[in-house]
Amino acid sequence: MRKRLIIVLLVLIFTLTGCTSYNMETMSVEQALSLGITSNAELYNTNNVGYRYYLPRGFVVEEDRDNIQILRSNGIEYFLNIDLVSYYNKVEISRDTNVNVYKYLPIYVNNKTGFLEITQNDDYFLIKMVYNYAIIEANVKENEINSSIINMGYILSSIKYNDSIINNKFGEDVLELKETAYKIFGPEEKKDDKKTYAYYLEQYNEYTGEINTKIQDPDVINN
Repeated sequence: MRKRLIIVLLVLIFTLTGCTSYNMETMSVEQALSLGITSNAELYNTNNVGYRYYLPRGFVVEEDRDNIQILRSNGIEYFLNIDLVSYYNKVEISRDTNVNVYKYLPIYVNNKTGFLEITQNDDYFLIKMVYNYAIIEANVKENEINSSIINMGYILSSIKYNDSIINNKFGEDVLELKETAYKIFGPEEKKDDKKTYAYYLEQYNEYTGEINTKIQDPDVINN
């Protein structure tokens, strides 16, 4: 409850001050999360069946497999999974409480819940953000944590769902997706571990094409 209150207070601070300049080195994880998740982006430049979202400048979609996209920015891969099953059934994505985390923060913004979870793997940090019926993950260096969190929050908060398309496309068949929705996701044990996210993605899906869409946008958070 106390951490949730902190997030709400930070939202008010950024809203009232209209802050437009940020120092990544002195910014806390809580501030980075608040800044990204409360961006309230109304624009969009990425469409898919049943939803759309906005990518900041400098991001490209390296692979697009319906509800799973591999994004890249400044050498960092982001793995985005839109959980249409959870959205369709209005069930929040649960968290594995058995994971030993470096940092955990609950999210409650605009009547939507979620969480930010960071686990440390040697010199790298696996960031996992769940919000708005979607998951986004990235393995980053310590000095990349804040900028990555801001970008993640910006992307997840911009997702808009199309109810009519989701209902028409999946209907009763939407339940079939539940078994494989997040099998590919999980923290890397080591940086040199060969079974990366891309590896698991390859096991569960046969590559069908590649999309490289360069985004030009003045609103960007880069390292």
